[in-house]
Amino acid sequence: MPHDETRVTAEWALWGLDRRSGLRGVLAGSGGRFSRGNFAEIVHRYHTGAPAELPQVTIGWTRLRDVPYLTLAIETWRGTGAAPAGDSVTRVFCVPFAPLARARVSYESLYRAFAPLDPPADGAAATVVLPAGEPGKPPGGPAMGTAATLLSGESRPVVIEDAGALPMLERLRFLDEVAWLLPYGMRARLSVSTWTRSTAEHRIRLSFTDHAPSGSRALTWDRPPDLPAGADVPRRYLALLTDSAGSADVRGELASAAAPLSFADPRAVLQALKTAVAVATGESSDIETLLTVCRDMLRQERHEPLVTALGRLDAELRSGDAHKKRAQHRKVIDDLGLMADHANLSGSIAVLFYSVLLRLMHGPRLDDAAAEKLLGAFSDPPAELLEALRRLSAGARPVR
Repeated sequence: MPHDETRVTAEWALWGLDRRSGLRGVLAGSGGRFSRGNFAEIVHRYHTGAPAELPQVTIGWTRLRDVPYLTLAIETWRGTGAAPAGDSVTRVFCVPFAPLARARVSYESLYRAFAPLDPPADGAAATVVLPAGEPGKPPGGPAMGTAATLLSGESRPVVIEDAGALPMLERLRFLDEVAWLLPYGMRARLSVSTWTRSTAEHRIRLSFTDHAPSGSRALTWDRPPDLPAGADVPRRYLALLTDSAGSADVRGELASAAAPLSFADPRAVLQALKTAVAVATGESSDIETLLTVCRDMLRQERHEPLVTALGRLDAELRSGDAHKKRAQHRKVIDDLGLMADHANLSGSIAVLFYSVLLRLMHGPRLDDAAAEKLLGAFSDPPAELLEALRRLSAGARPVR
């Protein structure tokens, strides 16, 4: 379950027109790990164009020294009230991603926490307390279709037209609704904006716009999108969402899936949705999905759904044709890094875990050469693995 709330400290910069030089740049900033050059790169990457209305919100991502951050840019008129186009200022905040993922913080909560803040006069970092988030009401067709469209594997931006006078907060809530239909870890690679001008050059993956620029994939507000032709993964993702996203448990599992995933690997995202459905329902019979459940539940230290998945795998071993696909199972187990010493796993659950893996990989018995090769990968094999091997070999030989 997510933490009730989380405290985060963000570095910030104020971006706008320097009236002395006549150039736009960093007017002020916190004196931390992010340099003025870092902030300038963020602003240019997510440049939305001259605003028609303010405020507008853009949420992106960056990494600094291999640490992932979400970037929050809030553009408002300079001073009070409306101002001539171009006389705007943008507050940019860089927020560590890890605490946001632990508490499942929503885009709206992020905006509401930072929007009232004025940059600290002394250049200190900004600290806020954010409430834990939960997926809201069951999603509508447009949100599900938009989430699926993002998994086309294309690099082109996805833009939403014809939103008319839809208020900025409603746009932000829709972007949140879409993001809740993806594993939470996707937010570490997802950039969204409540508004972009069609002439702006940017790297924002999903945004509302006045007019779809050439090279983008255009969707129409409040209408289920037509998925790209030949888009296998988006169609399968949408079909599974349609069947399962009405379940709060499934959406909750997606929100718990905080491991980073790339939009360049849409099949891994589809597998993550299958895993969420399997954990929420306990009904999957697909061995790759069940093994992925085991990997994810180990990461999250959730033993009850882990045992459920192991039980399903055991049932498939007893009644299915799993023996015909041992080479495939070995590859999946290797790719997921399951045959390892898991520090958060011990006792009878660990013995069951290793027993199921061994039977999937090798069948009901291992020969001496296979056992030695397996154990050779460990500097100090876990006692539970040794016990699983002993049981599998029925005590026919000593195992080191």
